[in-house]
Amino acid sequence: MSLSPSSSRHPMNNDKEEETWIEANWLCSEGGKEQDENEEGLDVFDLFSDPDPYDTFRFTFGSNIALNLKGIKQENGQTLKSTGLTLWRASPALCEYMVPNAEPMKGKKVLELGAGLGLCGLLAYFLGARQVVLTDGDTDVLANMRDNVASNTLNEHKSENTISCHQLRWGKSNHDTEVLATHFGKFDIILASDVIYMEEAIEPLFDTIMELLTMKKNGMVWLSYARRNVGIDAVLSCAQRHGLQWTTPEGTEGVFVLQRYKKT
Repeated sequence: MSLSPSSSRHPMNNDKEEETWIEANWLCSEGGKEQDENEEGLDVFDLFSDPDPYDTFRFTFGSNIALNLKGIKQENGQTLKSTGLTLWRASPALCEYMVPNAEPMKGKKVLELGAGLGLCGLLAYFLGARQVVLTDGDTDVLANMRDNVASNTLNEHKSENTISCHQLRWGKSNHDTEVLATHFGKFDIILASDVIYMEEAIEPLFDTIMELLTMKKNGMVWLSYARRNVGIDAVLSCAQRHGLQWTTPEGTEGVFVLQRYKKT
């Protein structure tokens, strides 16, 4: 099945076109290690070591938005081969910003990078975004994300709005980015929460953002950051090199709104 936009509100199943890609293997290759999950020192969570490794994360926004997301228990997050299979704290933080600031999303095209369980992208859909595209590079994460999107939109009848899930590995002018841009064009708002936990990922992240963010003056990136192994100064310095300026909305913690530098 092609990556062309669908009139359906449910995600398209692109498994046959996607390349199997697991995050832990990329982390090892970037760190100069062999991609062998049995190697000493590579701590990988074994689903079978926990008789009940799964959890359901429940969220209520306002009086009419309730989301139930299936994933792996949070306490196992640090040792997962695919970190997007659980919930991280910056995602709910971004949602807290999105709800009272939903107006710019209504009727717009929204992209979520490193969408994981799909929380922020699903919320954007229910807040009125016209077209929502959730992405992740990891194929295991994508499979779980598609299940979450399908189960949370099962009884929805907003056929004029669409939501779908697609593989996107970051980097400048790579195949995934080119395919996404060809079929969906540029996006008005890009969401990214808890996607930065190693320095090697910062440059590819912003390369991707700059290729997919609209050139219009109202284009925005809503970034939610939680300190892990990378300081925010390195993140914002890279954003600046890519021609982005930012503000920190009042009353938020770790949320940044980035836009292209305005020409004077």
